[in-house]
Amino acid sequence: MVLENEDEVGNMRNINRIPKILAAIKEVWLESPDMRLGQLLINIVSQKLDSVKSLADDYGRKQQIELFMWNNEEDEWLELIKRFKEKYRK
Repeated sequence: MVLENEDEVGNMRNINRIPKILAAIKEVWLESPDMRLGQLLINIVSQKLDSVKSLADDYGRKQQIELFMWNNEEDEWLELIKRFKEKYRK
């Protein structure tokens, strides 16, 4: 059974978030179709990390990217995608 809303006790997340995030990725990807999906996602995430100056090396940056991609919710992705479009819009 698919539940309408996510709750904090482990029920399924709201499936309505999926088309919204995919539409945002599609929109920004169509503006840069030569980019591979992984490149696009890393570029989007990297702008969040550009303001973090305390990363000692590339390994630390890689860990931060992995943590962001694993831990952050779609609303945070949508905000980053919005900022990415504003910054790099042709």
